[in-house]
Amino acid sequence: MLVALREIALRYAADRLNNQMPDEPDARHPGVNWPTVEHLLVCVGPSPTSARVVRTASRMAHSLRARWTVVHVGSTGGAADAGANGVSHHLQLAESLGAEAVVLPGGDVALEVLEFARSHGITKIVIGKTGTRRWRHGLSRSLVDQLIADSGDIDVYVIRGTEDASAKTASIEGGGPVRLRPYLGAGTALMLGTGLAWAFDMLGFHEAELVSAYLLAVTAVAVRLGRGPAVFASFGAVLLFNFFFTSPRFTFEVHDTGYLITFGVMLVIGLMISTLTARIRDHAIATRERERRTEQLCQLSQDLSATTGQLQIAHVAEKRLSGLLDREVSILLPGERGPLRPAGTSSTGLPWNQEMQSAAAWVYDHGRIAGAGTETHANAPALCLPLSTPEGVIGVMAVRASDPDLLLYPDRRRLIETFAAQVALALQRNRLSEQVHRTLAEAENERLRNAVLSSVSHDFRTPLAAISGASSSLLDAGDRIDPGERAALLASIYEEADRLARLVDNLLHMTKLESGQLQPKREWNVVEDLVGSSLTRLGRQLATREVTATVGSDLPLVYIDGVMVELVLINLLDNAAKYSAPETSIEVEAEATDGWIEISVADRGPGLTPEEKGRAFEKFYRGPVRRTDGSRGAGLGLPICQAIIQLHGGRIHVEDRRGGGARFVIGLAIEVQPPPIPVPTAETTSEAP
Repeated sequence: MLVALREIALRYAADRLNNQMPDEPDARHPGVNWPTVEHLLVCVGPSPTSARVVRTASRMAHSLRARWTVVHVGSTGGAADAGANGVSHHLQLAESLGAEAVVLPGGDVALEVLEFARSHGITKIVIGKTGTRRWRHGLSRSLVDQLIADSGDIDVYVIRGTEDASAKTASIEGGGPVRLRPYLGAGTALMLGTGLAWAFDMLGFHEAELVSAYLLAVTAVAVRLGRGPAVFASFGAVLLFNFFFTSPRFTFEVHDTGYLITFGVMLVIGLMISTLTARIRDHAIATRERERRTEQLCQLSQDLSATTGQLQIAHVAEKRLSGLLDREVSILLPGERGPLRPAGTSSTGLPWNQEMQSAAAWVYDHGRIAGAGTETHANAPALCLPLSTPEGVIGVMAVRASDPDLLLYPDRRRLIETFAAQVALALQRNRLSEQVHRTLAEAENERLRNAVLSSVSHDFRTPLAAISGASSSLLDAGDRIDPGERAALLASIYEEADRLARLVDNLLHMTKLESGQLQPKREWNVVEDLVGSSLTRLGRQLATREVTATVGSDLPLVYIDGVMVELVLINLLDNAAKYSAPETSIEVEAEATDGWIEISVADRGPGLTPEEKGRAFEKFYRGPVRRTDGSRGAGLGLPICQAIIQLHGGRIHVEDRRGGGARFVIGLAIEVQPPPIPVPTAETTSEAP
């Protein structure tokens, strides 16, 4: 009992230590991840015995409550052969039992497995062992022997399996059934090497040059055809050299024992060259494959990052993924009423039948892969992957599976899952962007609503209160009121009603300008008439003011909507009158400069700070300085002026006035002038008979 309790305590302590250990490896032992909890590594290959190894390892991991990883060393090269299908089934079986599947690049299997084990904190290696002929032990160590010899502190468990005699299965180093074409190519290379060696012999070269011709052939076979044909070429080179170039020729007899050393060295060099070259070739293939996948991910990421809109993203994803995977791809997104539908605009050719709908709906609800090649909805014509985000599944990506086994091979499946994650990220980014825009629009609408209510409630209440008070006084006093007081009350009612009317007009004009309903009705206008009409409209407000208007007599005509520009001048004059003292003057100037007619309204008020200049034309912005009448305005006059001037293609700005005050300047472009109207004279007129 005490031993069991001690073991449990140690295990909990190891778990806690594992959670507290930093992710960085020890600097004194780079590349080593010290294990603190049990972690099993299971080696599988195309052999049928690997299934038994996987199930046994699953039971071991469950009993030890340990993580476990299934690894296969080598690459199928994209070929859908029996070996590749066997490996794919074994890796799928391991994943269904809770393991993590990993495919390592081909090379020295034992070296690759041990390097992966040391870098990932593996504590136990599980490998299968089938019946091996005794004569093979004399040639080389088996994979099991290599792992046991070089494993160090890592435990190695060997699971005995029974090899299927009805089918030729490859070992973990192999890549499937033997194909004859590479070996025929190796034979051709040996024939060419023999021809080259024969030419060297005819030229009187030494035996070293003849041997180099065969080594060249072995190297070429290893580079082009792989390890198996290269080993075959190494043995063939020794036999051919013995047959053609040693005494007695054209026989396999060896009279000179010195040739045995030559044959042995030649065979060893050939095997070393073939092994190293094949290993370099495998690593080069794996590197090219990783580079190709990285490039594909980069292309997809660039296309998706430059696209906005849900339908556009789905269309770009379908088009790009169909080219990258060489298969039909469809992005399925839920509609407004719920069911999934193809969202892209391109025709992918995927049948949208009942089985496809059921598979896509199951993937969307459960967030797991289903469809062709899986145990769930295996009759579906496509493999369905969830488009998962932190907020949940937002759609489904369907990939036509002409060969489900190859499509679900771990490397290809991981690539497709990465593609799906990129698409889901793009859709989520677009959804968040739309939410941000909606939130900002709602916040802006709320701000404008509050600003309108706050400004209108005050600015409407003041004139209404004045009108109500003056009218009630007139009604209560009747004929008893003094005529002078009656006239003052009526004037107050008129002024406040006019003020209320201008406020309502400003609100209506701003609404029409923002909705695009207000369009200018352009006509040729005289600048002097615009200035004079504006001053006349504000005659009552400016009656006690000193107003100076300076307008050049030779100014060209302006092609504008006179009523709208007159409203701009009225707002600027009203603004100058209300933000400056009654005893100060207001100056209006109009002049032509560099293709523009500039009309300015200047006052002697407190002026504007730099912050107020930057925000003067914002809607509902009211500065801290109050008007001379005690109010602060609605903050609509200047925004209306800016909108009208911009609608005419002009410009407006505010600047400091020399000597104090503010100066608002509007600019209107000078258009091509209309032809002059001929004026009849006395000489050209005649009386009718």
